[in-house]
Amino acid sequence: MKNIHPYTTLGLILFIASAGFTATDLPYIAPLLAMASILCALSETAQFTSWYQFSVLFLSSAIFGISLEPLFTNQFLPSGSAIPFLRFSMVLAVAVNYVRLIFFTSFGYSRFRFFEMFFMVLAAGLFLTANLLHPGGWQKWVFPAPVLLFGFYIANGVILDSKGLLAYLKKRKY
Repeated sequence: MKNIHPYTTLGLILFIASAGFTATDLPYIAPLLAMASILCALSETAQFTSWYQFSVLFLSSAIFGISLEPLFTNQFLPSGSAIPFLRFSMVLAVAVNYVRLIFFTSFGYSRFRFFEMFFMVLAAGLFLTANLLHPGGWQKWVFPAPVLLFGFYIANGVILDSKGLLAYLKKRKY
């Protein structure tokens, strides 16, 4: 029972529901379900770090961006007609939470400490580009904001943790 990811599994169910609602006439349900899916999977990050969880996070962030774009462009972006900036922004913003865990053997605690912040600056740039090129009202600015704010919070935490760890190691005598 200890290897079962209950909230990540709930996140997978919410992801499937979100994917189903993306093609319906109920536009705001899909991104809400996708956001709930992301939060469910993220809630178990400290307890489980598995490919199952990373897959649910990636798919949920992708469907979050996919389900948001038609709300503000009034169309699905056909292949080749436009760059889905908002979709890429959301995938990068959520990836901040799990990319270090996937590549922990290479990254460790303190190597590449600005990686997450780089991802978040890139995600914020894509978010601004999406909003400036395809204006969608205040909802397009507000709805994705929690994902971006949480990503910046995580990125800042990684930088502060690695600075603290490096300072501690410098003080410690071997």
